[in-house]
Amino acid sequence: MVQYSPHYKAYDYPELSRRITEQEYGKVTQLLGNCHCVVLSDDGVERQCAIRGNMRKRVWIANGDFVLISLRSFQDYKADII
Repeated sequence: MVQYSPHYKAYDYPELSRRITEQEYGKVTQLLGNCHCVVLSDDGVERQCAIRGNMRKRVWIANGDFVLISLRSFQDYKADII
């Protein structure tokens, strides 16, 4: 989670990414290791998600975080965290 200083203005906070087709919001329920985790998506399906390469070691994800996931058209229960 990002810790905000009381000196920030409302416009200084990072914006949420808007979801488009083939994307959903989800909540991280379990970290599996090797940049994989289990995410409970908006439609109630638990998916195994992989953290993208450009996010590894730059953005830290913990249990309970809300993330934007990109669905795969060829695998229903797997997705990528973007």
